[in-house]
Amino acid sequence: GTHIALAVDLDGHPHLAYRDETNHEVVYAARRGALDTALDGVSTRWETRVIDGCAGEADCPAATGEDFGRGLDLALVQVAGGAPLARIALYDARRGDLKLAGDNGDGTWVTTVVDGRDPLSGADTGDVGRFVSLAVTPTRALGLAYFDATRGALRYLGPGAAPRVVDAGLSTAPNGRVRRLAVGQFALLRYDSQGRAHILHADASTPAVRHTMLSGAGQPVTRTLSLNPGAWFSFEPEGTRLIGAFGAFVNATAPDTRLQIFDIAAEDP
Repeated sequence: GTHIALAVDLDGHPHLAYRDETNHEVVYAARRGALDTALDGVSTRWETRVIDGCAGEADCPAATGEDFGRGLDLALVQVAGGAPLARIALYDARRGDLKLAGDNGDGTWVTTVVDGRDPLSGADTGDVGRFVSLAVTPTRALGLAYFDATRGALRYLGPGAAPRVVDAGLSTAPNGRVRRLAVGQFALLRYDSQGRAHILHADASTPAVRHTMLSGAGQPVTRTLSLNPGAWFSFEPEGTRLIGAFGAFVNATAPDTRLQIFDIAAEDP
């Protein structure tokens, strides 16, 4: 089990999604039954299932094998009066596509391509989906942030919108020369109480940590943070602050890291 994602529903039950490294598959697991067996004597159990990473492609599954889940994330959509429905974003490394697998609530799952292939022509539109982060808005809609390896950029797919580049990694030097940076790796997406999207991600060229903020379909605002360069971000928006932790590179050089916490303003004054 690698690339592990965890979510907890309103009843306190944990849900997991992870990559099976032996079979290159994505597995979903949910804990069922009462959580406290000492009180009611009802045993708990884990139910697991392999997620079908194919989304109707003619060549899927390939005879030479598939490679799903090198990037993945999990979110729960709480339906009024019903059980939470799992949504798993997963990277299809063989095709360079970002896919979304969803629980229909009746024991069936459907997997669709959300980026990486033109929905009309079927043409390849780039290698996208690594470092995918899946989050739920305050209105219970889904959003995704992920790395565009073809362009070295950060992409975002917001509720009711089309996928787009929100940080192309362009930087203008004092002499006016424009430099393109490799940005978008280790992306982590969270929404604040106003529904604004906050994405922390790595600038691998400088290196540095970048913060991209979006409000609805508006123009993204990106800034370089005064943090040590690093990766593996974890944070939550709290009022006007972003509070979290990450692996800061030792002496600003990968791969050695040390844990660093931060409490920074959500936007520049």
